Amino acid sequence: MQRSRPWTNQPATQPSITTGSQPTVFPDPNAEYCFMSALDQNKCIDITVNADPSQCKPILYDAWGSKNQKFRFKSLGNGKYNIISLLGYCL
Repeated sequence: MQRSRPWTNQPATQPSITTGSQPTVFPDPNAEYCFMSALDQNKCIDITVNADPSQCKPILYDAWGSKNQKFRFKSLGNGKYNIISLLGYCL
């Protein structure tokens, strides 16, 4: 699981890092990310689990590595992404 840095305004283009001969596009759609608090590295974004998916909310909670604290990026094209928890909820 990769720990992300707090997000800032990102350019519309996808930044890439070259490692050897293969460029790595960020964010990696196959990687799992945990969004840590910049003020307390023991806290991260957590999705509250509710019987009604429309009522799920992101909260700041103690980091312990559960699925509701891990996210993946899904490209929408043109440098835009959905951030989706491993539970399937979109931020």
